[in-house]
Amino acid sequence: MISHWCKHWFELYPNEPAHFLQIIDEVIKNEDYSLYTNMRSKGLHAKDYAWPNIKQLYSEILHEEDWCILMDIFFAYPDKINLIYYFTAVLVIEHRDVVSGIEDPEELASYDFSA
Repeated sequence: MISHWCKHWFELYPNEPAHFLQIIDEVIKNEDYSLYTNMRSKGLHAKDYAWPNIKQLYSEILHEEDWCILMDIFFAYPDKINLIYYFTAVLVIEHRDVVSGIEDPEELASYDFSA
């Protein structure tokens, strides 16, 4: 199942999957426009905040129990892979106060969303 979901994620390797990351940007744009414009004005894009977490399936930012719960949800609803993109967008929106203050793409890429 994961290989089915992820098969297009690495087609452009070593580049990130722009189409999928654009989906996350659009979700943030629709749900929190001020955060979206703030990030865009600083040159921050989904490749900076989303791709590092997605390519590791959130294993670096979630505690083991939370990661298992998230994977259970993804496996329970295999026809709803878009949940992974919504989860990523919500994670960024939940951390909007910190994310809004970040100026550098590298700092955003290394931000610990588990805090």
